[in-house]
Amino acid sequence: MKNKLLLNKELYNNDAVRKTMKAFSALAEISLSETDKYYELIFRDCKVNTIQTIREFENYVLIETIQSAGDLYA
Repeated sequence: MKNKLLLNKELYNNDAVRKTMKAFSALAEISLSETDKYYELIFRDCKVNTIQTIREFENYVLIETIQSAGDLYA
């Protein structure tokens, strides 16, 4: 599915995913579901190209995750 993004829970934290969803709320309708290992995000009604939106979301959520790790990456 071209509008679906899976994020591994071992790499990304819930707060970072939710903050990123809020930051992107003006750009797309994003729904979140979870499995044991993954956050599953579905992107709908993207204001720009869906693939580009998903890639930018990945970058943003990665930065949020790293920043939330604090001294680990300082």
